Amino acid sequence: MNTEEQRAAGFDQFIEMLDSETRHWWLKEFSEAFKVADAAYGKDGRLNSWYANCILTDPPHQGKRYGTLMVQAGLKRAAEDRTIAALATYDKPLVDWYVHLGFKPIATADIKGPRIDPQVGFNATWFTCDDPERHV
Repeated sequence: MNTEEQRAAGFDQFIEMLDSETRHWWLKEFSEAFKVADAAYGKDGRLNSWYANCILTDPPHQGKRYGTLMVQAGLKRAAEDRTIAALATYDKPLVDWYVHLGFKPIATADIKGPRIDPQVGFNATWFTCDDPERHV
């Protein structure tokens, strides 16, 4: 959360609700991973794109194209605005799905879990779709 607007929208309250160890993990380990993404997207790249941090479909509704429709709606808006579409996933099996939808992976990072639960660690992959109009 890099802007005052974002912090005012509730990020500060969210961080304050976390226990001190989780807060430290979020602000240090988790935030460090986003430096990888920001370097790949360039200065303000995520802010100047149609960006989704996570797209999720409730398991009973998977396979019904709801996720695809959400991605296509974002691609349509990006095409209308003549900007890139960008997203992130923390689920390795979804990498191939996003590539199939027209995205290309541009950065990855392994995010260590907090000391209280190190198994929570995961791999993050960030993507762009530079020509969203082609994939709508």
